[in-house]
Amino acid sequence: MKRFGLNLRVISLFLTIVLVPMISSYGQAETTGSKTLKIGVMSSVTGVMSAGYKDISQSVKPTEKFLNQKGGVTIGGQKYRIELVLFDDQSSPPGAVASANKLVQEKIKFVLAPMFMPSNLAIAPITEQAKTIRVQSTTSGVEQYGPQLRYSFAASFTICTIPAIYDYLTKTYPGVKKIGRLVPDDPGAKRFSEYDVQEAQKKKLEIVFDEPYRIGTEDFYPILTKALEKKPDALDMGFAILPWAKGIISQARELGFDGPIYAPAFVGDINLLNGMLEPTHAHDIFQGGPDVLSPKMTPIVKEFRKVVEKELGARFNMDHTIVLEGVWPLLKAIEKAQSFDTDKVVDTWEKMESIESIYGKARMGGQKIIGINHMVMRPALISRIVDKNKGVQFNYYESKD
Repeated sequence: MKRFGLNLRVISLFLTIVLVPMISSYGQAETTGSKTLKIGVMSSVTGVMSAGYKDISQSVKPTEKFLNQKGGVTIGGQKYRIELVLFDDQSSPPGAVASANKLVQEKIKFVLAPMFMPSNLAIAPITEQAKTIRVQSTTSGVEQYGPQLRYSFAASFTICTIPAIYDYLTKTYPGVKKIGRLVPDDPGAKRFSEYDVQEAQKKKLEIVFDEPYRIGTEDFYPILTKALEKKPDALDMGFAILPWAKGIISQARELGFDGPIYAPAFVGDINLLNGMLEPTHAHDIFQGGPDVLSPKMTPIVKEFRKVVEKELGARFNMDHTIVLEGVWPLLKAIEKAQSFDTDKVVDTWEKMESIESIYGKARMGGQKIIGINHMVMRPALISRIVDKNKGVQFNYYESKD
């Protein structure tokens, strides 16, 4: 009996000396082996733009889940899961600055920047000094970029869609000769408007009316009346948001204009716009943006749609893709550089001759437009409301810089 007790104590000692450290080290291996890459996402969770940015903000967690389902990012043979950290820019430059300072304090070195140009410009000195790579998903503001902003990139530039838009306009509507332009009075749109007018003129189109409207306008009848007095064959909205686009289209149709109405950039989800319009108004409208519900959509977007609709219980729309569009090429650049050092990532990214976007194969460009290859030249996307019966048509075109 004593011998049995001795043996039991020996066995217990063995378990303590050998197995407990093994169990302990297993737990540590699980913890230390779980690597994470944090990426900041700045969006308007509160403030005047929060309603318009709601789908973008809500898509952050589904995007994170999708990226990790796709394997995250691999550096040196080590897989890293992606953690997207949402920062509220409060719909204002001061709010964006506060978020940028917090992001830098948390040592996050990669961030999806605000789409609102004044907010993006406001955080530039902070992120540049911290060597934080700042990516906009899509932008029209050339003024936000240049060789002096080493750590700033764009996942798409609406300016690069403008040539495709005018090719599409002149081929689809060969009778169009005169254009009336109604664009928001946005100081950041100066270069965009210059490119827009230049491309129209290259196609021998005459700009017969060109007048901006105040941001927040709801009554477009006065400006439309002046525009239609010039008898344009087509109306150019430049870029807008859905309420403005609906106002321009509906009120133009009510005033008797039946010609094409288009946006060389985009005004929002084409299917949402189609649903907002009266059947008699919903025809001959197109924009430089995707139809994310199209059967022609890329496998990446189709897969992502399933995740979003399951996680949010909401119908998928273009705004849900904004975060993914910005983060996807960033991860490809990080993986190509095989480093989280932002200087190495910058050097690698701007020299990539080929890079994958969520809308297909792309390349790096921008030298002609912003003086540095920090623009992802993905395919141009054109979606068109033909009419209520035929619905929306969608196609890919080449982007040009």
